[in-house]
Amino acid sequence: MTRSPDQEAPIGSTPVARMESLLAAVDGVVRDAHVQQRFGGLGAAFSAALGSWIEPFAVALREVVPTAHSQDAARAVADLARLCGEGAGQAMRSMVGADPSAGVAGAGAGPDYDALAGSIDDAFRGFWSTPEFDRVRRAAAAAVLDWLERDPAAASEIARALDSPPPFGRDALGGSMPPAKPVLRDGNVTLTAFPAAGQSRASVLASVLVVPGFAADSRLFDLDPERSVVRTLARHGVEAWRLDWGRGDETDRRRTVADQLERIDRVVDAMREAANGRPPALAGHFHGGLLALLYCLRYPGKAGALVTVSTPVRFTADDDGFAGWLRACDGERIVDVFGNVPGPLVATLAAASSPMHWCGGGFFTLLGDPDAAAAARIARFEEARRFPPAFPGETFRGLYRALYRDDAFAADGGAVIDGHRYALAGLDTPLLNVFAREDRIVPPGASTPLAAWAGAAPESNRAHPGGHHDLLIGGPAHAELLPGIAAWLVAQARRG
Repeated sequence: MTRSPDQEAPIGSTPVARMESLLAAVDGVVRDAHVQQRFGGLGAAFSAALGSWIEPFAVALREVVPTAHSQDAARAVADLARLCGEGAGQAMRSMVGADPSAGVAGAGAGPDYDALAGSIDDAFRGFWSTPEFDRVRRAAAAAVLDWLERDPAAASEIARALDSPPPFGRDALGGSMPPAKPVLRDGNVTLTAFPAAGQSRASVLASVLVVPGFAADSRLFDLDPERSVVRTLARHGVEAWRLDWGRGDETDRRRTVADQLERIDRVVDAMREAANGRPPALAGHFHGGLLALLYCLRYPGKAGALVTVSTPVRFTADDDGFAGWLRACDGERIVDVFGNVPGPLVATLAAASSPMHWCGGGFFTLLGDPDAAAAARIARFEEARRFPPAFPGETFRGLYRALYRDDAFAADGGAVIDGHRYALAGLDTPLLNVFAREDRIVPPGASTPLAAWAGAAPESNRAHPGGHHDLLIGGPAHAELLPGIAAWLVAQARRG
């Protein structure tokens, strides 16, 4: 994404001016002048957000030379864009009616952008649930995949462009987090340890392996010293080990779910050896939580405890926009076309489930106090979540077939993946299942059934305010949630 010189204006003095300048600095020129003129600053923010959720894919498409095969895809995507525009208009009108000044800057502190974003997304999602929209988005996805199946070179160019992130956090707003030194390597997998504060290795009681999901950047767990999941756990007495899957390569393309669990098992064995046989806990967010859960089912007794965070086990909830988009785009065909699924493509589908909240979420926190350190943190966050590593192809295929397509856990309590059955009722590991009340990527209804289906106590479910990524980088998460998880892990280690 390129910037024009007029986008370098300083952050404005009013809430609307701050919103416009922050969004312009990151997401580019507002495209929909009509919405901007009609609805003022809020319209500008909404237009920028709607444009930016497809920006990585749009940038990639511009890298490809048009061919005859691409014309049908272009027309189908144009139909989808037209419907998205109609949905945007309906969502805006549902919030502000005919008054272009409603919902913009008013007296006092101004509008609550976070609440407005959520409400607009809810209205937009209602539009997307219509049969007409589902038909058009399926047709657009099929046309694009038809084209790329006929033109592998175009698919390769798109994958290459998607894996070239712009330097949000490095050059734009203040530098990268210094990397921690890995203590173990297994191919392109690395393991980094964060010692428990004030404890020697021999005296550590609890340790945890933090498992990122695929198409999820491990930097989200160590964003900066103040908002680092692993460092916060370490400050509260838990030795934290962070797994990093690497960016993904041709070898990763062929790895199945079983292969990934074997890699986790080698790491767990290394951690047990370092701790004189004490079993570590496992913790993961989104697909990382799903991998940690599957590991505990495949290797019973090897983990001392399990913490799942925003982890889906039910995939057909009405408000699960991410799962709906994935099915509409036919996840298996995506693997056939790309091999490894480009991380930014997965991020785009996540953004599509809640575009206003996704694209504006980090920046809403800056509207009241545009602090330089917070801006740098948000910039690193945007780079990490919008341009994550690739999702290994056969791993994605296995999870998509059993869970996103067949919803196997909900159907009969177990899922067969790569020939192995994973039955939730067989979980023998102490469980803490954390979900965010306002999560629009893994809504509560997709996560909360885990406790009951695994036979755990109802209090195994723990709710926290905020959205999907607030559980990792939000201030309340580091003040309350993560210290609480650390205390739970220490208690489980004492019992074990």
